[in-house]
Amino acid sequence: MCVRAKNLCTAPGIIFSNWILIILIKMYIKKAFIIEFYSSWCGACIAYAPHFKTFASRVKNWSPILQVAAVNCGEDINSKLCREHGIEAFPTLKFFKYSSQSKDDGSFFRGDTHDIINLPLELASLIQQQWSKEQPSGWPNFDFIDDSTSLNQMWQQSGSASLLVVIIGSLPAKLSWAVSHLIFFYFGVIFSICLSVFILLITFTLKVQMIDIMSAMHHMLQEEIPRKQHIAGERLEALKMWIRMLKMYAPGTTPIRRLFFRLDKWLQSQNNGITSEQWTEEVNTVQAELGHPLPANMTWKACRGSKPYLRGYTCGLWTLMHFSTSYNLKYKALKFNIVEPIHQFIWRFLSCEICGKHFHTYYTKTNLKALKKPEDGIMWLWKAHNIANEVLAKQPSDDPAFPKQQFPPKSLCSSCWSDDKFVENEVVTFLTKYYSDIRSDELQVFVQESPKRLNPKFAIGFENVDKIEQIEDRQRRQLDVSPQRRWKNIDNRRSYDPSSGIQTFYLLWIAIGIVAVVIVYMQYSRNRSKFWKTFYYYNDYKL
Repeated sequence: MCVRAKNLCTAPGIIFSNWILIILIKMYIKKAFIIEFYSSWCGACIAYAPHFKTFASRVKNWSPILQVAAVNCGEDINSKLCREHGIEAFPTLKFFKYSSQSKDDGSFFRGDTHDIINLPLELASLIQQQWSKEQPSGWPNFDFIDDSTSLNQMWQQSGSASLLVVIIGSLPAKLSWAVSHLIFFYFGVIFSICLSVFILLITFTLKVQMIDIMSAMHHMLQEEIPRKQHIAGERLEALKMWIRMLKMYAPGTTPIRRLFFRLDKWLQSQNNGITSEQWTEEVNTVQAELGHPLPANMTWKACRGSKPYLRGYTCGLWTLMHFSTSYNLKYKALKFNIVEPIHQFIWRFLSCEICGKHFHTYYTKTNLKALKKPEDGIMWLWKAHNIANEVLAKQPSDDPAFPKQQFPPKSLCSSCWSDDKFVENEVVTFLTKYYSDIRSDELQVFVQESPKRLNPKFAIGFENVDKIEQIEDRQRRQLDVSPQRRWKNIDNRRSYDPSSGIQTFYLLWIAIGIVAVVIVYMQYSRNRSKFWKTFYYYNDYKL
């Protein structure tokens, strides 16, 4: 027997379980339906039955909104019905939206029907889409709350409810939609769904991490720069300026600073251009000489995105540049233009070509004559970063867990804001302090800078690295000049130099040693000859 409801027919069939409805009810009830069209003689349907049972059991509590049902097209009574619904193969799933009235209200489910984990989430997404269009009465609210909504405002909207649940997720929030109506119907509480921007207050408090900067350095040296097959002309000059800046201002341990010192020295001697292979070979050689100060693999901490392809290198590169402009304050007496190296590197080497062009456009609009103090360089880069944040906000590359916003937000620096505008003097102070407080982990400060200078315990000035490298270079040249590699006096560790005044002393003792050996050998030879003569004479006498 078949009961029709506005051209949507139902029919008896095999009951898979208590949670799967064999459609014998009127379909104009205020629910959505997911219906399996199967055939009792179909081997694939028989094999799929356990999966469908599992799925039905998992969504049985969705019954106030979604009903799971099945139609056996293998029965003659349902043949016409299945043809009307365009069923050409088994098993087939078809989704009918809320208050469907005809076969045209249904749509074929094109997802993976065997993926029991994601199938409920896909249906939750379909239900949310329908709610956003029609907002059926009696259904829970699937909409997101605004990111400016306060906790008090959420309580005011909850009426007499004594419990408020906030579900945090990222788009598409399939899991949030899937669990929200369960809370609404079965726990009797008010709920709200919010984007993961709300966890920003927690995750953004991560300090600047040294591992992010080191990972950015590794990617820059091993991946970003070698993308240019041939580096010559203006591009080579840009690279020379960039490496010179990192040699002077980049953070890191002594081996890291020495790495940039040696790369800078090598680059300055290259006037006819270099290939990507030559660059990579030099980087690997210096890395090996210094014990590989940069990690072989990139690890992100404060720059870690919610997905592998978000944030990461670009975040680490911005951090490196901000630190360099802040560290430049320590050397106010030096006439070093830190803006031009940054501009040249981003324009000519950043793999995001459109990003580099936008950065170059910003630079060309800058009044360079106004950049007279190190603080001006800090503010120039800060403004460039905020312009980029404004352009990239809500773009596909924007991480929903770390949405682009004007930096610093009020939550980090309330004194930096006044009447919704930045107070630039306060911003300079904040940026200098923020980007000079580098952590090697959650507890230990790697580089701690007071408002005026770096802690000398951790600050590795480039002039100190220069001295170390110059001393080693001088020693290396001395070793290369002397073929005998400089003899050592073990007792007092004084080096033997052939041109020194103690040459005669050493030669005299060598001569005495040689004479003593000759005398001992001659005496030994005489005694040996005398012994054998006596031996033969004695034996002849006895015979």
